[in-house]
Amino acid sequence: MGDRRFGLSTHLFHDHRLTRDHLALVAKHGFDAVEVFATRTHFDYRDENAVAQLGGWLRETRLELHSVHAPIAEAVRRGEMVVPYSTASGDETREFLGQRAREGRDRARQNISTAFDKAREQYERAREQYQSTMRGTEPEA
Repeated sequence: MGDRRFGLSTHLFHDHRLTRDHLALVAKHGFDAVEVFATRTHFDYRDENAVAQLGGWLRETRLELHSVHAPIAEAVRRGEMVVPYSTASGDETREFLGQRAREGRDRARQNISTAFDKAREQYERAREQYQSTMRGTEPEA
C-alpha cells in the first residue's frame, strides 16, 4: 500500500471567506491535503486573483490541493444556503425553489402577454389608419 495522505475539506469553514489562516490551521493539525469548497461566498473560483492567492497559500502551508468541491448554492449566509443548486434538497427547499420558478414563469407570461397586447393595439391602430386612408381615396357611391 502506498503513502496515505490525509486531507480536510474547507467546508469546515464554509460560513467564512477562505483565508490563509484557515489553511495554516489545517496544516498545523497534520493534514497533507485540502478540498476547497467552491461556493463564491467562501472561495470565489471565478476571481483569477483569488485563485492565484490560493496557490500561494497552498505553497506556503505545504498543502496539496486534492480537489475542488462543486458549488452547492449561489451563496451561504449566516449558515443558510442562498439559492441552493442541489437537486437532492429537502422538500422545503424544493418547494421554495418551485415557488420561485413559478413566480418567474408567471412574470415571463405576463411580460409576453403585455408584449402581445401592445403589438395587437399597434396592429389595430395601423389597420384603422389604413382603412381610413382607403375610404378617403375611394370614390363615393
